[in-house]
Amino acid sequence: MKVLSLGAGVQSSTLLLMACRDQIEKPAVAIFADTGWEDPRTYVHLEFLKTEAAAAGIPVLVVSNGNIRDDLLNAAELKKGFIQIPLFIRRNGKLRMGRRHCTEYFKLRPIRQKIRELLDVGPKARLPKDAVELW
Repeated sequence: MKVLSLGAGVQSSTLLLMACRDQIEKPAVAIFADTGWEDPRTYVHLEFLKTEAAAAGIPVLVVSNGNIRDDLLNAAELKKGFIQIPLFIRRNGKLRMGRRHCTEYFKLRPIRQKIRELLDVGPKARLPKDAVELW
């Protein structure tokens, strides 16, 4: 199964639009991982991409693992151990980037979960060899 990881940026939008115009092979599905706090223009562009993809027969799925802004604002209550987004902190007089896992947590994990769901593969089961080509 060919899957397009759709960030709605220049590269992934170009791939999707090229597939919609039969300039490249069509993916079976495009998946957008919504952090819940994207620029409003990103959501407008995503709607455009969804319309183009639907006309070409390419489903665009939206997945989410929560809202990155809410997680930041409610970090103490969520008790996740650390804030998911990259913040700069001062430690021992030096400015450093704190721990983060935002891409893994808000983008990669929900996309992987959706792919497993589409392939009907459980969370601990191995994916069949060459089952997915992720763009």
